[in-house]
Amino acid sequence: MIEKHEEQYECLEKLEGKKTYTDEDLSNLLDLANSDDSEIRMRVADELGFVSPELAKDALFKLLNDKDELVRASACDSLCNGKSIDVYLRLKEVFRNDESMYVRSYSILSIVDVYKNKHLAIPGNEIVSFLKEALDKETESQIKIPLYRGLYILGETRYLDSLIDELNGEIYQNRCATINMLEEILNESNQEAIESALISRKLKESSVAVISSIDRVLASSKEP
Repeated sequence: MIEKHEEQYECLEKLEGKKTYTDEDLSNLLDLANSDDSEIRMRVADELGFVSPELAKDALFKLLNDKDELVRASACDSLCNGKSIDVYLRLKEVFRNDESMYVRSYSILSIVDVYKNKHLAIPGNEIVSFLKEALDKETESQIKIPLYRGLYILGETRYLDSLIDELNGEIYQNRCATINMLEEILNESNQEAIESALISRKLKESSVAVISSIDRVLASSKEP
């Protein structure tokens, strides 16, 4: 294990963005997951998303227990490529037990992505039931937003209106998150409704970050 932080960062920078990993590269990356520097652990969690899911899984599972919520969220995000049932079950456990709303929101995103990418032979109605049950108990918009997104992706199209309603939330970060979700699901069938909602929100928006996000989505939706 490389002990000095300066050397750890140097090693990590050489590994980040590689298209393929040698056995030595993977060994170094897994060693860096044990660093006492939370930024390094977070970046390792991000990078493990590009490693073979089965090779990265154990390290990511360990990082799900990290004391730093950003590390745990990054681990959840990277598990979106998981291909085994224990990934799905572990993400559900994180959603139910983690105290961080940030982490819980990423666990939901990855649960849906694992199914959407057809990595697991789990019936869609099982995941829909799980998401609806979670939504019935949820009070925080930060969690409701990815739940709405997930339900829409899984064919529950009535939740588009619920997601659009979150554009009027009080917290600007949640409005930005909603815009990102709407951009992701935007297609020919919902383009008119989403564009209309974004234009309406922009007319009364005061946050520069939100306005910038709206402009980005509206511009990209016009591209051929």
